[in-house]
Amino acid sequence: MCGPFLLFIALRYRLQGERGASGRGASGDSGGPGDGSGSIPSGRRRGDEGDPGGSAAGEYRGTLTITLDGRPPADVPVLLKVIDWALPDPGDFAFWMGMIESPEAVALAYDVPLWSEKHCELVARSLAWVGKLGPKVLYLPLGAESQYGNAQSMALWVRGADGKYTHDFSRIEKYLDLALKHMGKPRFVVAGVWDSCSHVSAPKELRRDFPRFSVLDPATGKVSTADGPRHGSDESLAFWQPVLAGLKEVLAKRGLADALLLGFCADREPDKATVGVFHRILPETAWQATRHPPNRNDRLACDGGTVPIRYQTNVWGGWDNWDPATRRVCGWKHPADPSLRTWLDRGLFDASPISQFRAACEQALLAERRGLGQIGADFWPVKGEDGKLAVTMVGRFPATSEGNLGIYSGQLLYAGPDGPVPSVRYQMMRENIQECEARILLEKLLAQSPPRVAPDLARKIQDVLDERTRWHRVQVLERMPETFIAWPYTGWQARTAALYNAAAEAAKAVAGK
Repeated sequence: MCGPFLLFIALRYRLQGERGASGRGASGDSGGPGDGSGSIPSGRRRGDEGDPGGSAAGEYRGTLTITLDGRPPADVPVLLKVIDWALPDPGDFAFWMGMIESPEAVALAYDVPLWSEKHCELVARSLAWVGKLGPKVLYLPLGAESQYGNAQSMALWVRGADGKYTHDFSRIEKYLDLALKHMGKPRFVVAGVWDSCSHVSAPKELRRDFPRFSVLDPATGKVSTADGPRHGSDESLAFWQPVLAGLKEVLAKRGLADALLLGFCADREPDKATVGVFHRILPETAWQATRHPPNRNDRLACDGGTVPIRYQTNVWGGWDNWDPATRRVCGWKHPADPSLRTWLDRGLFDASPISQFRAACEQALLAERRGLGQIGADFWPVKGEDGKLAVTMVGRFPATSEGNLGIYSGQLLYAGPDGPVPSVRYQMMRENIQECEARILLEKLLAQSPPRVAPDLARKIQDVLDERTRWHRVQVLERMPETFIAWPYTGWQARTAALYNAAAEAAKAVAGK
């Protein structure tokens, strides 16, 4: 949401026979937008709409009329609180939401050909929702059958009549253009060139030390899967050199050359020879990783030195949370060099209580992480051999599965009838990210020297932040279903209003108003 924040939580459920909802101003309301009080304008409104800007701060009351086929209308009173503080544009969000989008999952869910016009339209909708949380990463699996469940590689190897390969980057070009238009410019573009294929969950007979890739037959247009050369070999160097050079050129044309990282590193990391091959091809390019430990693991060894891991998501330490009376931490302060660290919350499932989604982002900051990673937008289940939805998208190819380092919460979007739509889980995270932006703003103001706010206001701000931290500690220290179920009754609206009011007051003080 842009402009002043509307303190209105819209929980949207699709019911059988739902036609929509309309809102009308409550009768007897006095005042209007000019004095910061009055009625909500009548008419149909989407539940994901925010304040378009220009509304005066204050309270607005109205009635939401819900109509369902075969049932009498139901009137629900609505109170909107508009607070005079403007959120930054999502492209400028300081919180890191490392949400991953899966083009192939979208194609499977809607049964449309990969990279057809209809497929691109649907992918664009997913990317637009990802962008509202702050565009940070874009994943390009260059290998087929990767840990993220893509059967085909994003780049295609085109076999010529002489048996030699050229390369087709049209899929990547389409995807990048869709992302830049609908999601925003990503900080990192992760090119998947390696999967460990050696996780303990992978059957021994399926483990391998070579990639798989997609081959396009130009005569028939059919795509098949082939095995590449052994990682780290001279043949591997010749195999990957033209692909990565071509990718670099495609990225450079779009101003993304410096965003490139190599993936997908995990607890099991590529050996020296493999790292060395890719380092010879792209000597300035770092890696991405998803791992358990957060410390002392930010470089990969290769012959002659090491290569940095620039972006990683870790499991351990994400539930750390300190009493503000003894220690205060700020996730945005965590060094991003050599490695920007985020949190893989393995306790956050698609079936988790929605209040858990409402707190996960801020908990990452309180655990000294810059945000969340390894979380999926549209990794919907795929059909098994019997045609039923049974197989998860992530790790559906056993050889490349990373087991307990996979995506635990992968369906922040639903496959709606006309395209991807946000779930309640998504909206909960979106609201918490917005709170994180206010928190980060206030923490940065308190950290400045000389102070930019008066001592009384600084104490007030710190009290607001400390109170939020203590409530997060309740959830962390008492991680039981009852804790999350009870959370909506703990006065969260008052804490949210206090946070945004503090941000508004601080912004006015800094501006000298």
